[in-house]
Amino acid sequence: MISPAFSQEDEEEITTYEEEEESEQPVSNQELGFDLNFSASNFGGSGGLGLKYGIVKQEKFVFGPSLRYQHSWSSFNGYKSGFSVYGGGAFVHVRAYEYLFAGLEFELLSSPIQNGYLTGVRSWVPIVLIGGGFSHSFGQKVRLNAGIMIDAINHINSPLRQGYFMRNKQGVLLPVLYRIAFFFPI
Repeated sequence: MISPAFSQEDEEEITTYEEEEESEQPVSNQELGFDLNFSASNFGGSGGLGLKYGIVKQEKFVFGPSLRYQHSWSSFNGYKSGFSVYGGGAFVHVRAYEYLFAGLEFELLSSPIQNGYLTGVRSWVPIVLIGGGFSHSFGQKVRLNAGIMIDAINHINSPLRQGYFMRNKQGVLLPVLYRIAFFFPI
């Protein structure tokens, strides 16, 4: 009578292989993100939300379409006004070392600003943001991006001008914005 025999080594190999299979978690190649911006003063302010649908390639390249909505208000000498901006675009981000990102974003926004003044006539304003900053994933549930972006076009009708926060030695506002974004795997 012949009975099959198994060595201890074969059994351990099978167990090790099964353990490795169970510990692997699939990495999502799609993300849903949003960024927030807010600025305010005694005379008014602005708040906005940008939505991003990202496709992740090789865990470091993220690209896709984006949508933006922003509302601004002002109160000066008893006169109150407000307006909204909306539009869409595309973005590309590169992630490095699990703590950094560099980004390029393009948006085409419908704005009632003409030559720096609020008017009733809307125009489409191109925006190109270039920048980077901190990027880190927390438990593969959420990724935080916090960075500085430069408005490369700095268009006179750009509704993002209200969010500029840096000045040069002459007191002129520089086209620099901060962005805080959250990305969630889907």
